[in-house]
Amino acid sequence: MFNWIKRLEHLELHHKLGFFLSVMILTIFIIRVSVQFYDPNPVIFGLELHHFDYGLFLLMLTVLLLLFGSRTLYPLCLALAAFSLALVIDQTNFIRSNVGYDVGLSEYNSTIVSVVALLMIIALTLYVIHAFFMKKNLKVHKNNSKRK
Repeated sequence: MFNWIKRLEHLELHHKLGFFLSVMILTIFIIRVSVQFYDPNPVIFGLELHHFDYGLFLLMLTVLLLLFGSRTLYPLCLALAAFSLALVIDQTNFIRSNVGYDVGLSEYNSTIVSVVALLMIIALTLYVIHAFFMKKNLKVHKNNSKRK
């Protein structure tokens, strides 16, 4: 068990972007499949909770861990951020288009196109940002190595 966790941590440290996107896509896939069988939406204080709400809560928890946690929690925070962002992304368009309506599973399933489009936009944005910073870091590294 411990060896598996170490391997996952090693994978995360060397492939942050791929790890982040993989967790997001896997989360959305699992949510979409599991909702077809059972969709628990508990009602608390008259509000029906969806996985959008769980995602927001986990994002807030992740921010607090990043602010006040130790550096060793970074792999956990990366996984939590990807997981919680996937929860929010999966439900965003559904909630925006159906606020105040009594809707069912077919309306939820119809939002898959917007979810995939948003995932693609996020993935492309992350790859562009990553490429920009990698190029910038390589220039800094080359300049520092020439000085030696």
